[in-house]
Amino acid sequence: MLLRSKKKPCAADVDAMMSRIKDDYEQCLGQQKERLLALRDENRALLAAIQQYKDNERYIVGAIQRAEEIAKTIILDAERKAKERLAHAESENKRLKALAADCYQRLLRLRHASEAIYKLTSREVHMEEAGGAPSRPRPIISLYDGQHR
Repeated sequence: MLLRSKKKPCAADVDAMMSRIKDDYEQCLGQQKERLLALRDENRALLAAIQQYKDNERYIVGAIQRAEEIAKTIILDAERKAKERLAHAESENKRLKALAADCYQRLLRLRHASEAIYKLTSREVHMEEAGGAPSRPRPIISLYDGQHR
């Protein structure tokens, strides 16, 4: 305002104006310096946070990789155990089928032997009832045909 007026500014007015400009400039410079320091501190904090996130990411990625490896190991072990159990079950099934077939054959021999004994005893009883002489003693029939277990 002083410069717009038609009268010539005096040195004191110029000095006062320069002093105000200098004070404003120094105040602005101080604020900018404070803001710059605050931004540097914020930047350091953000860089530390980013580093922490990167460290966490590496830890999580490593944990996921270990978990995947353990999962693969568990799956392979489970598959191996399942195959072993299946093979054992099939082997046991074959053994039991063979045992059942053997028992069936033994039962058939027992049936034939018991039918033979029944026929012989039935014949002897009929002969005695009819007044015939008792027949000579018969040898005992082996039920197992010498295949004792």
